[in-house]
Amino acid sequence: MLRVCYGLFTMIRILLSLLIIGLAGKIEAADHVLDMTYPLGPNTTYWPGTPKFHFSIDFRNFSATTGWYEGNSFCAATNGGTSLEAPSFLIQGGTTADNIPVHKLIGPAVKIDIASKAATDPDVQLTVEDIENWEIANGRVPDNSILFVYTGWGQYVDNRTAFFGHPSTTEWLDPQGRSLLHFPGISPAATSWLASNRKLLGIGIDTPSLDYGQSVDKAASVALYSKGIYGLTTVANLDKLPTKGATVLAFPVTIRGSSGGPVRIVALLRKTLEVKESDVIDMTYVYSVDTTYWPGAGSFNITSVVKGPSGNITWLDKGYFCTPEHGGSHFDFPAHMFRGGYRSHDVSVEKVIGPAVKVDIQGKANQDRDALLSVDDLEKWETVNGKIPDNAIVFVQTGWGRYYGNRTAYLGSSDTQVWTDSAGKSQLHFPGISEEAANWLKDNRKISGVGIDTASLDRGQTVNFESHVAFFSVNIYGVENVGYLDKLPTTGTTAYILPMYLFDGSGGPARIVAIKEKEGKDTSGVSVTSSSSFVLIITISLHCLADFF
Repeated sequence: MLRVCYGLFTMIRILLSLLIIGLAGKIEAADHVLDMTYPLGPNTTYWPGTPKFHFSIDFRNFSATTGWYEGNSFCAATNGGTSLEAPSFLIQGGTTADNIPVHKLIGPAVKIDIASKAATDPDVQLTVEDIENWEIANGRVPDNSILFVYTGWGQYVDNRTAFFGHPSTTEWLDPQGRSLLHFPGISPAATSWLASNRKLLGIGIDTPSLDYGQSVDKAASVALYSKGIYGLTTVANLDKLPTKGATVLAFPVTIRGSSGGPVRIVALLRKTLEVKESDVIDMTYVYSVDTTYWPGAGSFNITSVVKGPSGNITWLDKGYFCTPEHGGSHFDFPAHMFRGGYRSHDVSVEKVIGPAVKVDIQGKANQDRDALLSVDDLEKWETVNGKIPDNAIVFVQTGWGRYYGNRTAYLGSSDTQVWTDSAGKSQLHFPGISEEAANWLKDNRKISGVGIDTASLDRGQTVNFESHVAFFSVNIYGVENVGYLDKLPTTGTTAYILPMYLFDGSGGPARIVAIKEKEGKDTSGVSVTSSSSFVLIITISLHCLADFF
């Protein structure tokens, strides 16, 4: 018996050490999220001849009814700044950005570094030999990965002339049809080799194009896009991305029929996500001319910059879109209704990732279109499901998503211009979150954000937006017009809500995604089984001690 107990005590010491290491890894990993996106602002770099980014302040002051209120509008090219290029950008009939399945926007990241070559030659290109040498050192490029080429060109992103290798903002070809631009890229031979020999989801680079600046036909990009592989351009912080071992999420703004769009790229440096299509829930409505906006707030529109042959490029599809910040599936930053609250560039990417919980009030909303989430609803939810975890994102399902696309039914009013009547009373009718429930959540639980499947966190009948103010006063953000909440489980998923990265904004389009947790998966390296074994061994060891004493 003594030998058995001694062996158990030894195992306890070993398992305790492993658990301590694992917990330390978990704590450290909480801050290991890398934002690989440049904010969209007045200095955003666009290809010569492309319309620039435009941001306008629509209202930023105190309102007679709502208190502090801010709303802005912006216009942006579908390809510029940190952006995604869908196959349809250069391939007629190719997959558009909104038709790339969201699970294909998530994958293991690998980085090939050619910065030392680019430092001496601005026209250098990644070669097949570079890829083969990388694989000799690091192993085969994994299937379903997103490959990044690091050239070091990010150091020039704030200097347009250095970034493009030429000062012109309007022309990129000389009179003889030769490129004026100079920056590194990927050779057509390398992209053809990758497209034929490796199973990639996408390729990213820290320059304005996958092709080097001297290319006039985009041959390297065409080789990829013709095989359904997308591109990511002007990627930020590639110097901080490890050679391998990270997982990247690259979520573009979803615009119907668009060849690309601004993209938020985030790397999880210490977490591996192995996702199947069935593991991922996309809760985002696609932007289009039919997108729902608050009465009087404006609308979404998109125009074509070019769609067809362009010089030596056989097919080119570029657009320019304009939208208010607050409409469609979008992010409400606290500055929207709380003076001094966090703005779009203040909220870190760590805060937009967290456990997703869903509170369902469809029953009462079916009986009353002005229904409210109450404190009692939250307490009953916790009785069944346990305490709402720290850093959670709470989604409120009212069932109103079934009306999305029918503006009158969704907002409870057919008026597209005015939301209050002559007496100052709201004309809108849809469910929301009560002020009491908002205060209970902010005072008693450590949540990061709140989402809902209606046009506002507050119900339609409010004129003071009490729930907004309660949340925003402590920098808890909101997500509105969340789609497909019927597909989200009550618990057991992690939400990744990646807003379009606007500088100085109070809101903006967001890609709202939940990923089902793998049962028993622990990225610290200590499995649930190990933890269970630890408990069992402790229990047996206590019996040993009882025998001794």
